[in-house]
Amino acid sequence: AKLLLAVTVLVFLPMLSICLYNYYETRDIMIQREYERLDTEMAQWIDTLEEKIKDYDTVLNLIYVDRKTHMYLCQDYSEQGYEKMYFYLDEHFQNMMLVQTDIGRISNYSTNNTLPEDGYYFYPKEQFPHKMYLKAIERNGAAGYLGILEKEGERYFVFGRLMNCYSAGNIRNIITIQVNSENFGSFFGEASEENRTLLLDESGSIIASNDAKYQDYDFSGITGVLPGSVENQHM
Repeated sequence: AKLLLAVTVLVFLPMLSICLYNYYETRDIMIQREYERLDTEMAQWIDTLEEKIKDYDTVLNLIYVDRKTHMYLCQDYSEQGYEKMYFYLDEHFQNMMLVQTDIGRISNYSTNNTLPEDGYYFYPKEQFPHKMYLKAIERNGAAGYLGILEKEGERYFVFGRLMNCYSAGNIRNIITIQVNSENFGSFFGEASEENRTLLLDESGSIIASNDAKYQDYDFSGITGVLPGSVENQHM
């Protein structure tokens, strides 16, 4: 019996060692391949997002270079109607939104207190979130992402730029476009139990995800999460 036990140990122990080695080696290879696949997907998502953001910047810059838009936004309407201005800008902005269909709204915030306040296209500058205004100032006229606007239960990404109407003295206009955050979450595909993708802002807060329950989660205090990035959470 002892001889049989010794033979069994001598035969099966090496086989068990080989099986365990093959198992862990295969597992490590599969994990490495999965991480490589996720890295490739993230690179593709980032490229897609960057191209989309460039499209938004292009819309803002096209509005900026339009002389009639400058003229209408800086004009004094104290003693005249603004029907021509409204008709022109409505058509101009709607044409831009036809080109970029995921833009929900184009709005202008202005220190020109003679402009109308319609709650859609035209707002006083005082209603523009201060943090976004500071970002626009920091950008020094360049178009880009300014922040998130919560409105009627919806979350919108706000992109904008200063119009800088120098000829109108102290008048300042900030042109903005609003994009529903769900449009960004859709770039990442469907969430699964094993894989969720999160888009973080510079503070580490989630601004878009393909899993709605992570929308308001704050990763700013977690080590290893890079603010201002796309993170892939592999469970």
